[in-house]
Amino acid sequence: MSIDKIRNGQYIFVMKTKDLILAIRRENENATVSEIADKLKISRQAVHQTLTRMGLPTTFPRPLYKGPTPEKIPPLFGHRLSPHFAAAVAEMLVAVDLMHRGFDVYKSLASCGACDLVCIKRGGNVAIRVEVKTARRQMNGKLHHSPHTHNRFDVLALVCGDKSVTYLPDLVDE
Repeated sequence: MSIDKIRNGQYIFVMKTKDLILAIRRENENATVSEIADKLKISRQAVHQTLTRMGLPTTFPRPLYKGPTPEKIPPLFGHRLSPHFAAAVAEMLVAVDLMHRGFDVYKSLASCGACDLVCIKRGGNVAIRVEVKTARRQMNGKLHHSPHTHNRFDVLALVCGDKSVTYLPDLVDE
């Protein structure tokens, strides 16, 4: 700190830039160079040089996982599940529903297969390719789901958090 004389004989304490940078870093030890520079209205380069001279870190390691954090994943089936686990649960729910409707169900072993499930009506000879997606019911009753990236399926099965399954187009129970 330094003391500067101003008009009318009064004195005021003036903090140097390095002291301001240190104060911000003490307040938030993970403050980035950009955040400090924005607060002080100075260049990032000046902040970087000052922190380097003082032997303080200028960067911080980033988290390895770049996907949504658990608190950002919407709750499905009453509690939060990872996206892959939620998809696996949804596929099993659809398989059970199809078996109750009289279908034989076969699951794809490859995660990058053409579809998630293949079902054949018992006694029938037509295979139906099923793609499974988790969905959320909006206030207006419509289902919201992520768009599918391919059209290598015959039926889209949407599974909501209340474990209900909706088929597009509708499966006809015979």
